[in-house]
Amino acid sequence: MWRRRYPSGPTSDTVATLERRASTGEILQAKSRSEEQEDKFVATRGRHYMSGMQAIAKLPILMRDLDQARGLETGGFISGYRGSPLGGYDQALKRVSGHLRARRIELVEGINEEIAATSVWGAQQVCLFADREVEGVFGIWYGKGPGVDRSGDAIKHANMAGSSSLGGVLCLAGDDHACKSSTLPHQSELNLRDMNVPTLVPGNVRELLELGILGLELSRYSGCWVGMKVTSLTIDRSCPDSSLVPTCSSCSVNFDDLSLQACLPSQEEFAMPEGGLNMRHGDDWNSQEMRMYKYKLPAVRKFARKNRLDKVKRQEQSRSTCQRYDLVACQVVFGVGADVGKEEEKEKGARRRLGIVSAGTTCYDVLECLEMLGINNQDAVKLGISVYKV
Repeated sequence: MWRRRYPSGPTSDTVATLERRASTGEILQAKSRSEEQEDKFVATRGRHYMSGMQAIAKLPILMRDLDQARGLETGGFISGYRGSPLGGYDQALKRVSGHLRARRIELVEGINEEIAATSVWGAQQVCLFADREVEGVFGIWYGKGPGVDRSGDAIKHANMAGSSSLGGVLCLAGDDHACKSSTLPHQSELNLRDMNVPTLVPGNVRELLELGILGLELSRYSGCWVGMKVTSLTIDRSCPDSSLVPTCSSCSVNFDDLSLQACLPSQEEFAMPEGGLNMRHGDDWNSQEMRMYKYKLPAVRKFARKNRLDKVKRQEQSRSTCQRYDLVACQVVFGVGADVGKEEEKEKGARRRLGIVSAGTTCYDVLECLEMLGINNQDAVKLGISVYKV
């Protein structure tokens, strides 16, 4: 382009003229947008607009900052192989590489998914060395559904060996249900279940952050690797119209309202075995299998119950459509069983007649369908309808 317009190349005068064409206001707006993009990744307070991809890029930064606030000296290790809907995850992390390096978080792109999983497994072993520089290393593995398939052996063995108590591993499994850019449609929950990897299913951007942090905390507590299912509905799809449903992959998130504090079961609620559930020296395969089924998976259920990860949803009509579904981490209700309106239910003798169980974005689809049918929370109470989000 330069050669066609300026055969001898641009002179200093022409460059200065071109630079002056951009108004001061445009330059300041561009700078402000750049600073805003940068700020959301390190901010801990306030409301910020972000996409699902940006949320999972912020996730390791947020985890490290939470550890630091608790006086823990930890690091992070991220490895995987890109593929839709996580095709841009490595690029999103590289855009915040300065923040990652400042927090001792390393990104190493895998040659393939199983090598990446083995690398994350290796990073958990830092806790076994006396000369380590950090107390633990949390890990994030990422890959699309076929990558979960081919990584089964590595993930299963790593899960049996366990996570470190100040590390933890979160597996981001990208699923392409509609087979838009895959050779086959895939659903990773079944494979992860076979590997004894508990799976969390976020339904929107806010839940990507909340469940991501809780997933790492669950991994630390139970010694299991923890999966988190992501789809194009939570990662890829843009949502410029604020009147659309809250499953859009870009939205405004109030960091002040995030529920990031994990509640650990007491010794009375769950008795830890001698030596705990995490990775240890000189472990053997038979002992690992015994701990998995006798202690680690029951510990997952106790943690989930303690932190009320499953929710009964309530619809709020007083809000805009994108905010009408209450997402607070404590129990929220739609229909019979609401924390609000108990007296009304008692007076009308309401009881549950129909329970709808759903997970992730599907829960919001169900609520949207009920709204289209003209069923609000009071109607649901009369009809005996409850929506349960797994």
